[in-house]
Amino acid sequence: MNLSQKVAFNTAVLLASRVVVAASGLAGVAVSTRYLGPADFGQLTVAIVLVSVFGFFTDAGLYTVAARELAKRPDEEHRILANVFAMGLLMSAAALASALLVTFLAYGGSGDSLVRIGVLILAVQMLVSAVGGTASAYLIAHQRAVPTALAATASSVIFLGLLFLTIHFDLGFAGLAACFAVSGLVTLLLPVLALRGVRLGLQRDPALWRQMLAWAVPQAGVLVLGVIYFRLDTFLLSFLSSAGEVGRYGVAYRVLEVLTVAPIYLMSTLFPEIARQQPHSARLNEIVQGAFSSVALAAVPVVIVFAIFAEEIVAVAGGPEYLDAAPVVQFLVAAVALLFVNTVFFQSLVALNRQGKLFVLLMAVLVVNVGLNFALIPPLGATGAALSLVISEGAALALALLVFREVGEVPRLRRPLRLLGATALTAGIVLLLREMLPIDRPDAGLGASFTAALGPLATLVAASGITAGLWAGSLLLLDAVPAEVRAGLAALRHRSSQEPVAVPPPVGG
Repeated sequence: MNLSQKVAFNTAVLLASRVVVAASGLAGVAVSTRYLGPADFGQLTVAIVLVSVFGFFTDAGLYTVAARELAKRPDEEHRILANVFAMGLLMSAAALASALLVTFLAYGGSGDSLVRIGVLILAVQMLVSAVGGTASAYLIAHQRAVPTALAATASSVIFLGLLFLTIHFDLGFAGLAACFAVSGLVTLLLPVLALRGVRLGLQRDPALWRQMLAWAVPQAGVLVLGVIYFRLDTFLLSFLSSAGEVGRYGVAYRVLEVLTVAPIYLMSTLFPEIARQQPHSARLNEIVQGAFSSVALAAVPVVIVFAIFAEEIVAVAGGPEYLDAAPVVQFLVAAVALLFVNTVFFQSLVALNRQGKLFVLLMAVLVVNVGLNFALIPPLGATGAALSLVISEGAALALALLVFREVGEVPRLRRPLRLLGATALTAGIVLLLREMLPIDRPDAGLGASFTAALGPLATLVAASGITAGLWAGSLLLLDAVPAEVRAGLAALRHRSSQEPVAVPPPVGG
């Protein structure tokens, strides 16, 4: 395959698996909110976020750096994998101990017992993170998306089965937490089966450890700061507001969380290609421009659907009692759209070994985010937390553009007026359809729908398909598709005889 074909195939496979993940995630939120109620669901949300934050310490940037170095130094593959695996085991043990300590210190009160139970159950995933992380680094370096997609799909199916058993046998809070834990284990362990003929082993090469750590430490900071500022709002809500507000925010956040990996899927295939380029090279600028235009086009229909159908989304995810979370969804989808674009620059900077400057960038954004949360959560609750995230993502984009100038040409939004026209045309038609067709309001307990019989979930599925079709039609009608996207689509149909498939010789570190 040429690069465009690899990107299209891997992204399509991963997105297809994400559809299954999204469906299971939506089912998980819908069942959890109704089964537990707002207060207990808020404690489950805190437990999930706690474990996910400390779960990033099991990575500490090591596997991202490993993927980059495997792509650049294929002749040292076994040495890199064995040392990375050994380092990962040590970091996982430290992260697990830290997660349990912080949980019992911060949530040691009698009213937080469910948070502690949830963390104890969910933290089992950290025990196998070194295996899963090392396998992930290998698969990314070799641009193999299928094992990851199959693992995500299988974990989602298993999750739904366990969810049914939990409700059927009334296993309560612990049962729901176990559903999430087992799903995470499957996601981490199944890709390991794809490493046929690859021995992980354990090695301790002091020189390589020092080299990897020197690169991984700032990357760890990047990962941790990125997770913290994107999820800090949940923690601050738990301290500055009520459990009900945490539950309200959690419904909106859990629904939108499934979208945040979409740009990562695109960049995971491009990551090794970018890592092999020199700063300011024409090829680097071409790759980044194409990625930027692609995620910008993908973000528009997502924003339209989630902004216009926010009430339907929370009606499906949480039921009528969560309808006041609709504004939170609308703010958060704007943050996700900015995240789409930010991911292109963040991943490119890491691939080019500029994670140190990216760490400084995110530290500044974290300071902004904390200040905004303290200012906006007390008067606005969950809506204030969502608004803080939107502003923080906007600040991150502005700073990322400044940093990226040092290594490459900042990509431009091609044909902006035509894109604006296509956006307005698509959004206008979708709004008109929503107003003209028969609907049942969500506050009636049914959820808005194109017909009274369809129900809110069918409405969302139909709305997503219609919006995507209208967006594609508007782009073609107004000739608004950027040239690099058209070129990429053309490359999907024609194998390039000039583009090498084999990994090129390693470039400088």
